[in-house]
Amino acid sequence: MPVEDFYDNISGFYDDMTNFKARLDRERQIMELWIKRYHFKSALDAACGSGLHTILLNQLGVATIGVDISPKMIKRAQENAVRLGLKPTFVQSALQNIDEKLEQKFDVVLFLGNSIPHIHSKDDVSAIFNGFGSLSLSGGKLVVQLLNYDRILRQKERIVSINRNQNQEYIRFYDFLHGIIRFNVLQIDWDFIPCKYIIEYTELYPYTKEDLVKIIQEAGYKINNLFGSMNFDPFDKINSKDLVVLAEKR
Repeated sequence: MPVEDFYDNISGFYDDMTNFKARLDRERQIMELWIKRYHFKSALDAACGSGLHTILLNQLGVATIGVDISPKMIKRAQENAVRLGLKPTFVQSALQNIDEKLEQKFDVVLFLGNSIPHIHSKDDVSAIFNGFGSLSLSGGKLVVQLLNYDRILRQKERIVSINRNQNQEYIRFYDFLHGIIRFNVLQIDWDFIPCKYIIEYTELYPYTKEDLVKIIQEAGYKINNLFGSMNFDPFDKINSKDLVVLAEKR
């Protein structure tokens, strides 16, 4: 299933599944650490989803624009922002040509939330990172966060997460196929007997550390650091849950 359709289809329960409210408090502390360390004043939140980081950064005084390919996720992001008393700019667009949609340049481009594995084509990936470079100020930072696929491919763990909110249960899990991973989201409604359920899926390309570093360097960035989490933990190829790459525009 195309990524736009996948996120359109899960947009209605995405915030419940990911616990938007709890993440808002937790991620605020993380964003405060990044702002304190790198002093950015403006940001592009690429693949912003339902707007959590765009909202947080604007609350913290960072002028941030959110971009996402899914029209329904953008609508959800706008609703979340209004509910919290904010009116940040959200743009519905594929990332491959985002530099044609925006005019300003940014201190930092954030590409978080395991978004890059949704992009399978090498040409598309190159276009995205070259576009990020065009939208970055001189010396601007790039932060890319994804799951540590070196670890995932080694351990072949199928269950990503199981969450339940009252009678709504959400199970995210993988199918390991040839060269790709199918990412499944199962929503179970226990209000009914028998229960009702829906399942949505899309395909991910499992970028390893070596893959990602090469892609970012080829786009003209200098790698500054690799972390194992957004809390600046050291990256361990075998044990880290996440891979976070901090790079700088040359």
